[in-house]
Amino acid sequence: MPYFSGIDATISIERKEAQNPITPDVISIEFSAVNSSRPLYTPGSDIVDAFMHSNAMVQGTLVLNHTDTDINILQDNDNITIDYDKIEPILQKEGIYKLEGFVKSYSIEEVQVISENHSLSPITDNLTDIYQFIGKELVSI
Repeated sequence: MPYFSGIDATISIERKEAQNPITPDVISIEFSAVNSSRPLYTPGSDIVDAFMHSNAMVQGTLVLNHTDTDINILQDNDNITIDYDKIEPILQKEGIYKLEGFVKSYSIEEVQVISENHSLSPITDNLTDIYQFIGKELVSI
């Protein structure tokens, strides 16, 4: 199910036991990637010599329409894939801009669900499942 927003994204879940990616009924997704690497300085120097390796982590929220099927849920060790069409103006030799599009994809690897909540509201999407998750890394595909 496409998630329609300003970027018209398609969100799918890759599960090890499933042969094909699962397309859940997504209402929204929010995520942020955190990499807390620290600079290393030589004593008495103002210039960074290197960066310490650190743990990368992705934190986010996935909101799904509630259904009674096992497919429309987020499970530990799933991978979330986000595909969207991106259109950019490209400068041509004649000095004219031409719009060119391509597909941009991201994958949130090895998701761990840290909480699952349910929300009931008096709008069209009345019962939703809200998943808070962390992931190992964000990969541009």
